Amino acid sequence: MRAANSHFGKHYINGVWTTPKGAMIDVENPATREIFARVPDGTPEEVDAAVAAAQSAFPRWRSTPLAQRIALMEEMLRRFCEKTEDVIELEVAELGAPVAFARSKHCLYQQKRTAAFIAAARSIAAEEAFPASLVMREPVGVVAAITPWNYPLGQIIQKVVPALLMGCTVVLKPSEWTPLTAVLLIEAFEEAGFPPGVLNLVQGYGETVGEAMTGHTGVDLISFTGSTAVGRRIAGRAAPMMKRLILELGGKSAAVWLPELEGHEAGRMAAKKVL
Repeated sequence: MRAANSHFGKHYINGVWTTPKGAMIDVENPATREIFARVPDGTPEEVDAAVAAAQSAFPRWRSTPLAQRIALMEEMLRRFCEKTEDVIELEVAELGAPVAFARSKHCLYQQKRTAAFIAAARSIAAEEAFPASLVMREPVGVVAAITPWNYPLGQIIQKVVPALLMGCTVVLKPSEWTPLTAVLLIEAFEEAGFPPGVLNLVQGYGETVGEAMTGHTGVDLISFTGSTAVGRRIAGRAAPMMKRLILELGGKSAAVWLPELEGHEAGRMAAKKVL
């Protein structure tokens, strides 16, 4: 078991693994009920430090050539791929995922998605001219990324990797239920040589760390996946500050069965996926 990783008990702020100021949160194996690791119970002051680091790093990061950001992300992916077996073991331990599913969906698929984001970054034009307009794509600033328990690594990848590639800086709060693979990912970013402050990790509960992040004046965009109730609260807090929001909320993935699919191969495949 990788619970001996000393970084599990720390935040990552401004390029440094920092000793927490508050209490600790037990991480439980849902299959065995074993407490096998502990992460920090973050404080608003630690969120302040992380946001300040991201703000300070943003001007230089946004000015870093895209080719250089891509090269750093490719190196991060290479380093992260070296941690494959550790990631699988942790997904089994902290999430209770079956080994095969942890390998295919929680690990290898996320590596492929990262590669796809890198490929997309190469093809996106910073400016695109139309007959009567000009579209300019610019980094928004500091992104607060708050992720759920059910796809610990996947949700982080889809929020953090595109933001960094496009020149934003990030403060990440993973779920306190499944916080450990985030640490391995942060280690890969650190090993790849990402500048201090570009990516920060603050562990903790939503009602403390999440609240501090979503109400922080230094955050420009909030990307949250979770319950509708929490999403409503985040939207209410963000509105007076005109923050940009990306909210993935509540129950979803409804299926509509169309009569013309009866007996069609696509229909059989869809039914298999749903069931």
